[in-house]
Amino acid sequence: MARVEPDKVLARTEVRASDGMHKLKKVEARSANDEELKLTDTLTYFTRDTQAAK
Repeated sequence: MARVEPDKVLARTEVRASDGMHKLKKVEARSANDEELKLTDTLTYFTRDTQAAK
């Protein structure tokens, strides 16, 4: 088995870590957007409910 140079292993590891962080950033953005939409819908619901009670 050929021995891989440590620099290549490190570079490959850095690329994989970078890709993983990029994917995580996308997931976090989607999650934050979903949470914001849920809060907006809740606020709209309670605003309409309050207006209907007046």
